[in-house]
Amino acid sequence: MRNRSVAVVTVLVAAGAAWAQPAVFQGLGLYVSPGGVSADGGVVTAMYPAALGPFQGAIWRRGSGWSFVPPPAGYESSRFSDVSDDGVWMSGTLTQPGNVGTLAIRYSVAGGFEILDDLVTGTTPPRAFGAAISADGTTVAGSGRTGEGRIDETRYPLRWRTSTPEIVGPVGRDGTSISGDGNAVVFTGALQSGLWTPAISYAIPATSLIGNVVSDDGLVVAGGVTPWRWDAAGGHEALPLLPGLVTGNVYASSADGSVLAGGAPNASNGDAAFIWTREHGTRRVRDVLAANGILVGGWELWNVRDMSPDGRYMIGEGRNPSGAGESWYAFIPSLEPSACSWAAACIGDFDRSGGIDGDDIGAFFASWQAGDICSDVDRSGGTDGDDIAAFFEAWQAGC
Repeated sequence: MRNRSVAVVTVLVAAGAAWAQPAVFQGLGLYVSPGGVSADGGVVTAMYPAALGPFQGAIWRRGSGWSFVPPPAGYESSRFSDVSDDGVWMSGTLTQPGNVGTLAIRYSVAGGFEILDDLVTGTTPPRAFGAAISADGTTVAGSGRTGEGRIDETRYPLRWRTSTPEIVGPVGRDGTSISGDGNAVVFTGALQSGLWTPAISYAIPATSLIGNVVSDDGLVVAGGVTPWRWDAAGGHEALPLLPGLVTGNVYASSADGSVLAGGAPNASNGDAAFIWTREHGTRRVRDVLAANGILVGGWELWNVRDMSPDGRYMIGEGRNPSGAGESWYAFIPSLEPSACSWAAACIGDFDRSGGIDGDDIGAFFASWQAGDICSDVDRSGGTDGDDIAAFFEAWQAGC
């Protein structure tokens, strides 16, 4: 798995005393259910609207915005769940009129919808779902169900390397994520998750509950209902929750599983979007953005739904400053904590010495004259006289 107008906040992050590659936070203008983001951050796939169908597959492209893909004739809804690294291929699902049946699909703009076979035959309505796609777009993972009605359904995790499905896990499970090469599939259900590979399947401890994502290298699995990660060498590991929260889900992983991100499935937990790394633990996405010079202001960030293989491009859901649900997009150049005093508790301690004195004034003016982002004390996106006033107000206030 690998404000109603669009507002872009772009500032430059520091590399020493110079402005470097820009960080970005952008509202996507609509409340969609985000699926995947391409490796270069140029393509986002989604389902629109986020609730109360019928739905359409949605594709956002950097520079041109949203386009919508209605279902082909004979289907009521289309939805996209993931995208290949190059942004060409999407996985997803088509729904028949009246939600009678569903079929997994692979889609490209050039080739249109490729409908994948399900497990049932005869008059039984199809019940297959496409959840994730491999890095090169050749393989789809998801689930299929057999039986005459939803009560009698039997679920299986599936993989499609061609239009014919393969069962890739135990009965009663759904396939939720696939590795970059298509050879590892996460399955989850009945309060049990696992990892299927052609050579061996792993049962992940029941305390893990829901498996949402596998890293591109196929070695790290992560999920919820409280955040966790697993690998074959180290086993299950509970990840720290954000302060004040009792639940959390990991939805996104970098290629090697070193960066994980997630949050709450909806608005129920408020500003719950988080990023986890081994070095820095669990942090709020808004704090990591602030360390890169971006303030999200009145935004409430609910979750991260996907990230690029390098862990820098992210998409998620939230509430914009106008109070409406809206999906968002970010590029975060650095996951390191900021060296700037405004990213810490005491702005006046500009040289981070542990106290306030005249040295902080000298350090501030040296930074301000160099145009360094740390002198953007009011975090307006640039340095000017207002930063001098903001610094002296904080310096006089003390710590």
